[in-house]
Amino acid sequence: MKNPKSIFTLLFASLLLATFFSACQSDQSLVSSDENQINQEVFAKLIEDDELLQSFDLNYDEEDAMAFLGTLGKKMYPIKVGQRIKLVDKNIVISEDGDIATGTVTKVFAGVLIIAATYAEPVAGERAKVDTVLYKEFTTTVKYNVVLEKVDQSINPLRNWKIVSSSLAAGGTETENIQITKMVVTLPDGQEIEVTDPTEYFITRDHSVRGMLHGFTRGEVVKVRVEVTSAYADEDFLSLTYGAFRGGKHFKAKKKLELASSSEEGGVYKKVYEGSWTIREHRAYKYAIVNAVPNQVIYDDEAPVELVSWGIPYKVN
Repeated sequence: MKNPKSIFTLLFASLLLATFFSACQSDQSLVSSDENQINQEVFAKLIEDDELLQSFDLNYDEEDAMAFLGTLGKKMYPIKVGQRIKLVDKNIVISEDGDIATGTVTKVFAGVLIIAATYAEPVAGERAKVDTVLYKEFTTTVKYNVVLEKVDQSINPLRNWKIVSSSLAAGGTETENIQITKMVVTLPDGQEIEVTDPTEYFITRDHSVRGMLHGFTRGEVVKVRVEVTSAYADEDFLSLTYGAFRGGKHFKAKKKLELASSSEEGGVYKKVYEGSWTIREHRAYKYAIVNAVPNQVIYDDEAPVELVSWGIPYKVN
């Protein structure tokens, strides 16, 4: 028969061993949790500080009614149109799988559509004068996706990850009356990029991979064709805002896209709008943003704001 004292010693040792392993597991869980928290903060910081992604907000916020490059058309009573937006909510959801992390960024903006207009029909050959300014409030939600890759094991966590690709950005107000269904971007060399689902169309930062972030040089012209479905027969108001970048907000410019065709099918109007923009010389990551709003939003001082937006990222070499 075993000595009771020996049995007690054995049980006590087993208890200590179990407690030790439990503590180790708890410590490992804590370390894993801390590391995950650090990574989430790093991902958020990298996304918020990214020059390209910042450019979307800089061009989306037109700050005031903007003069257009070119004419608005002979019937256009509005003289300047722009939107002022303020970020009111942001959510970044990121999932990590080994050395790759994917994130979805959702931003909610409180906006004001600013229309500098005249109620007097402009006279041909004379410069129209603003006699009223309308302010229409709205809320718009924008989404885009980001892919990050682990590239180092530095003690500085910000050096361990980098953004390797991001999707186009898309958003707008809660409306079904106007939708962008396709966008075709024609590069200076004639290559076409066709997009039907912007948040699933990723552009890599690696120039050796197809679908890369395209780099342009000063003076090159980029064409864009936008297909729209609309509940309204009247010509919609499509514009392109571009040129602003981190440290260069004042280089922002705006152009109106022209209606190329329109047809009615089952009570829905399918329209095509076309335009272009010329690359400026400032080296930076930039966004060009297409905004689509129905005609009455601009022409009717009581019509609520309906807005759809798609963003096109690019780089100036």
